[in-house]
Amino acid sequence: MFIEIERKFELTHSEHEKIKSQLKLESQEHIEDIFMDLPDFYLTLNKMKYRIRNGKKELKIDIANISSEEYPEKEAIQKLNSLNIKYEDITQQIYTVNTEREKYT
Repeated sequence: MFIEIERKFELTHSEHEKIKSQLKLESQEHIEDIFMDLPDFYLTLNKMKYRIRNGKKELKIDIANISSEEYPEKEAIQKLNSLNIKYEDITQQIYTVNTEREKYT
């Protein structure tokens, strides 16, 4: 498990282009997230997200709307078991998000 804290910025197109022009593109990555839940949406209603990211399953639990705990597949199954949730019961596909990420230096 690790704790993730993100800070997001909203930029205009011109601000984004200006910043990019001053940096070197290091890598590009396509990410497909398929979000799953129990048929009764228990995870979503309790600020948990079970996703399949590029084929890898993980559980993300939001903490006080400022950070989150993330568990890779094996740890996710253990965490779900500790919450009396069988990961095999997570069958409801909620939505899919496709993202293109670029890393600059």
